[in-house]
Amino acid sequence: MKEKIYTILINEAFNQDCDCPLCFIEKRLEEEAVEYELGPAMMEPDHRELSNAKGYCRRHLEMMFKSPNKLPLALILDTHLEEVRKTLKNEKPTGGFLRKNKASKTEEIVNSCMVCEKLEKTMNRYCNVLADMWKDEADFREAFKRSRGFCLPHFA
Repeated sequence: MKEKIYTILINEAFNQDCDCPLCFIEKRLEEEAVEYELGPAMMEPDHRELSNAKGYCRRHLEMMFKSPNKLPLALILDTHLEEVRKTLKNEKPTGGFLRKNKASKTEEIVNSCMVCEKLEKTMNRYCNVLADMWKDEADFREAFKRSRGFCLPHFA
């Protein structure tokens, strides 16, 4: 199989004895994304502005809490919660307390996650590369046949 920077992880996943190569890839990418958020991303002002506005889902916050390096997480949460406080202070309820109306800014913050967004984009690219490899490389098709297949979410 031809090794290119964007095929290395796919080849590695298909050489593992795992139930779903895409789960293997997704887990690796998720761990790297969380590590990035607590590391190099801290020094990028553009990234910090986005993370302040969007925040993180419960799953990825829990992964960050399990990290031994708590200082970056404390800084992330401090500035993100300041943004949430401003949003809550400025948002006016409309349409009554129990009425369903268009998504509020608060709901947008609650339902967004920097890691999930990055993971979704990257997984889509890896799926496209995987399809190209299957189409173009006979060696990869053999590795694909030897694999156990995919879990239902990744198969879909």
